[in-house]
Amino acid sequence: MKFRKTKKADFKLKLPKSFRKIINRQIYTKMRKNHLWFWSLFLGVSVSLLESLCTGQVYLPTIAIMVKRGSSEAFCLLVLYNLMFIMPLLAIFAVTLAGVSSKQITNFFMKNLLLSKILMTLLFLFLEIYLFLVTT
Repeated sequence: MKFRKTKKADFKLKLPKSFRKIINRQIYTKMRKNHLWFWSLFLGVSVSLLESLCTGQVYLPTIAIMVKRGSSEAFCLLVLYNLMFIMPLLAIFAVTLAGVSSKQITNFFMKNLLLSKILMTLLFLFLEIYLFLVTT
């Protein structure tokens, strides 16, 4: 509701400002250098490590369940989890590759913010019920 009134995206669930500054500084300084492929890999790993502070709360319990089950089904669930984790990134990559600008993508998500939140809530609710049924 706040977004509809103010049109400002003030999300509460995001990396702390200090981490975002580190990430932005690294990207700004490293991407200007030679060996772009090396720095891209380095930045991808370092950003992933910093963001694992947020995503780790989901990932570690998932791995714990997999280790506890210790079966091929657990491995398949882990692969599914990782595919679902990178699917939004692949979708945005494909859309960008097709020529859509980041500003257009942002505008689309801002216009559909409420719907996307509702759909994500339903997706996570479904996944929670599914994982509960599978693990019990």
